[in-house]
Amino acid sequence: MKRNLILIVLLAIFIFAGALGAIARGKAETECPQPEIGLTVLQNEGYGYCMLIPEAYDVSRGDAAALAVYVHSPLAVEHPVLYIDVEDAAGRSAQDAADAVTAQFTDLQNLAIGRSTVRLAGQNAVQLDGVPGQNLSRELFLVHEDRLYTLTFVPDHPDEGTRYGEMLGLYDTIVRHFTLVPSRPGAPLVTGEPCAQVHEGTALRRDEHSGYCFVHPAAYTVAQPGTTLTLLRMNPAVSDDDVQLHIHVEPARGRTTRQVADALIAQIQTHQAGYTATGPLPEIIDGVWAERLDEMPGQPPSRHLLFVHQDHLYHLTFIPDQGQSQTSTQTEMESLYEFIVNSWAFLEP
Repeated sequence: MKRNLILIVLLAIFIFAGALGAIARGKAETECPQPEIGLTVLQNEGYGYCMLIPEAYDVSRGDAAALAVYVHSPLAVEHPVLYIDVEDAAGRSAQDAADAVTAQFTDLQNLAIGRSTVRLAGQNAVQLDGVPGQNLSRELFLVHEDRLYTLTFVPDHPDEGTRYGEMLGLYDTIVRHFTLVPSRPGAPLVTGEPCAQVHEGTALRRDEHSGYCFVHPAAYTVAQPGTTLTLLRMNPAVSDDDVQLHIHVEPARGRTTRQVADALIAQIQTHQAGYTATGPLPEIIDGVWAERLDEMPGQPPSRHLLFVHQDHLYHLTFIPDQGQSQTSTQTEMESLYEFIVNSWAFLEP
């Protein structure tokens, strides 16, 4: 009797331990992967997924259902781009979604779209290789909880050389780390530590109140005379010829970036009849579309960068902007501009 009781207790412990192990395994399958050397977390719980991406890549802001993962700009041709689209599957399977894509090109002669099955987030996904477009692309289709996930990698052809090799590396990273997690509607997009790393000769500027950070050359100093105005000036002395950056943040009150740019141009035209602006020219700042205006009139002329994020208007003014001149001051301004544009990151509330 005592022996039977011991066996029953041991069996109960074994079953309980197995249940805990299953729970732990189930939990591990729905948790975002931890950052690794050279990789950071992209967490989009609003649409039920997260993954690791290379630290050199940025993520577009705006519609979290349609993201772009890129280096510097999704329009750049030097590096590959990943597009992630999430939509209602409406009863479709991954096979159905892939069939719909290939059906668009049945009339094209000598076109061979590769098709295979790959494992993605522990499930079978359909992969298409060499899908026609502006560049050939590799597309993955996965359906989970009646959501269709489409991952598009560009470019997908060996003729692209180094860019194609980088695409294969990005593809491998994403496929290994893409994870499905429980959806939390309205959850913010999280991309790990947003601020760029500081290296020798650089300094970090972080403004929690205005919601941004960036890295700038350590030769510059920062002054903040108001809560929404930051001045970045050359050290140690300041003259009218020194490169300066003025940052002004205010409520956008529903205005778009283009509306603000047009209003700024119109304001100048009221004082200078016939004035034609150089721009607006498109830029991308931490995944947000921006408008750039060059050589705006003033003493001295200036470059303006305008963008809206979470109903805040960011107005960056770089002084001086001497256009195509090859002066050391213009070179210095261009260098500072590249620093700010490439390292700017938004701090989410």
